[in-house]
Amino acid sequence: MTESKNLLTGFAETDISIPLLIIIIAMVAALAVVAVVFIVLKKKDKAGAEDPITRAPLIQANRAVQSMELSENAPVLGFSMHGIGQRNSQQDSYGYAEKRMKGGAGSRVLAVVADGMGGLSDGERISSEVVESFINDYNVSDPTCDPWELLYQLVQNAAGVVNNDLGPEGIGKCGSTVAAVCVSGGLLYFVSVGDSHIYLWRDQVLYQLNKDHNYAAVLDEQVKKGEISQNEALTDPNRAALTSYIGMGELTEIDQGEGPVELMRGDRILLMSDGVFGTIPTNEINGILSTQSSGESCGAMEYAIRIADRMHQDNYTCLLLEVK
Repeated sequence: MTESKNLLTGFAETDISIPLLIIIIAMVAALAVVAVVFIVLKKKDKAGAEDPITRAPLIQANRAVQSMELSENAPVLGFSMHGIGQRNSQQDSYGYAEKRMKGGAGSRVLAVVADGMGGLSDGERISSEVVESFINDYNVSDPTCDPWELLYQLVQNAAGVVNNDLGPEGIGKCGSTVAAVCVSGGLLYFVSVGDSHIYLWRDQVLYQLNKDHNYAAVLDEQVKKGEISQNEALTDPNRAALTSYIGMGELTEIDQGEGPVELMRGDRILLMSDGVFGTIPTNEINGILSTQSSGESCGAMEYAIRIADRMHQDNYTCLLLEVK
């Protein structure tokens, strides 16, 4: 006890007070904890080197344009453009994930965009569920499975999740579109339901790869057959109604094209909600892509939407992947 008193007396006689000493000790302890956590995380990162690299659905509040955090082994560079427009809520969701292939054969990248509908909270919730379902199921998938079959299963799984959430009474009252791509082994695989678009930009030409699942496509086909006039097709009040979407129950239409697309270095793949291509004409989008780098193109499209200054501007989302 005497030795303790002498020790405290010694500190009291110096310029260092006991409260200050306690603060110093606490700071040292905190630094030690941080160092231990850092070492543990580094070891965990090395141990999980084969785990998928995942980015969940993102909603940026301040920065509309972002770079995707993909590894050096990824077959693409990635950028995103995402804004709320003039709406009260953000019903677009998007996500992406990178999965390392077995045997050191690089990695494959999944990107997905979903555009919700059916009320402020419902649209946001359903589109998020679609993206989360895609990402979660992709992460636990076999890295050797056929991407075409994988995407088909992912869209069916997402539909099941949403249908279960809505229940029998909610089916058809709200839902979401989905457009997703998987880049693997120099090939592009895609799947879509609804009217979100998937494009391939090559040699300064913009190609839409997927088909719209809306009544407009039905009306335009009737025009070709001479069953109705062009004016009737363009003025039909149901022209924008979707004929297939997540949340309708059993999907009536799923588009995967006729097979994978062989990619070339410099190709750009774009996934867009209608808030983008419904505001910026495709010839203007092509002009932007032809004169700007990939990252700059996302910024230029976002700027074009702001300049358009539409009174009821829809939410807008674009994911852009550039093949390395």
